[in-house]
Amino acid sequence: MEDLISIPDLEGLSVRRYKNASDFEAMSNVCGRSSLADGFEWTRSRGDIEGTYDEISTRDRFNDLIFAESGPEIVGYGESYAEPVDSSTWSFWNFAHVLPEWRAQGLREKIFGYNDRRLLGIARRTGSKGYFQTWACTEPNDWRDIIERNGFVRTFDVLEMENPTPAAATIQPLPQGLEIRPVPLGRCRDVWEGMREAYRNEPWFTETVYDEDHFRAWQTKSEFQPELWQVAWDGDRIVGVVQNHIDRTANETFRRSIGHTEDIYVAADWRHKGVASALISRSLRLLASLGMTEASLDVDVENASGALRLYEALGYRQVRSFSFYRKNLPPE
Repeated sequence: MEDLISIPDLEGLSVRRYKNASDFEAMSNVCGRSSLADGFEWTRSRGDIEGTYDEISTRDRFNDLIFAESGPEIVGYGESYAEPVDSSTWSFWNFAHVLPEWRAQGLREKIFGYNDRRLLGIARRTGSKGYFQTWACTEPNDWRDIIERNGFVRTFDVLEMENPTPAAATIQPLPQGLEIRPVPLGRCRDVWEGMREAYRNEPWFTETVYDEDHFRAWQTKSEFQPELWQVAWDGDRIVGVVQNHIDRTANETFRRSIGHTEDIYVAADWRHKGVASALISRSLRLLASLGMTEASLDVDVENASGALRLYEALGYRQVRSFSFYRKNLPPE
């Protein structure tokens, strides 16, 4: 186990490593409250966090995580890990989530600093090439201020869009020759491979996020709900998918009823023929039938030219954006 690089003491706080699975429940709670203080509603379920550490071989719960406690309560945590970009390059991810009432004491920046030193140590010991990476809500907030002060630079943005009236969606026609039917679990690999090809030109894409570890982790996530997907078939071939899901943890945490029309893709030879609008319109009506009063999706700003017009035509509006940041490794 790596040495725990010290965080300067704060009165009433202790710092420790991962202890047991109950830490994942605390992470979910702290993440939700921390994100809300940063201006957006987002959290990760206990199961999703645990599944990531169970399935992805480059993740290590005993070294990637640290926790700050006030008595028995976890008031903040840090998460730092390295992911391969290709055979010679790594990205070093740095996240720190802290309850808002503990931020005035500088805890979040101290956790950030610990993560930064740990990741640099990994890069130096292994001789890895690459860059530090993280993301933040684009609007001014505590986390964005910390990473920008520490030399991180925006690389690309993602828009979050919401449809406030999914029940009002008008069903769009499906192109002739296609039909919509469920995807058997045995064909989910085809959906995974379809995403790999469709997203290859996205700014965040790397082959390694579509390796076997991530394929297994994808199937353990709470958002993996193929019974809600809308899938267009050309005979026995999948040519379009909207991977709808309902995040029960986030809906309960933030007292809302939002469904997600995410991970939308259409095979190259079927694009610009109405496949996406047919699948999304049906997705909106499906989510409404399940009690969802809003629907959301994310779109890369660089990909927004055609997709943005489509989503707006289907009733979505921009609500906020998120920025991905990088910082080069310092010279040795």
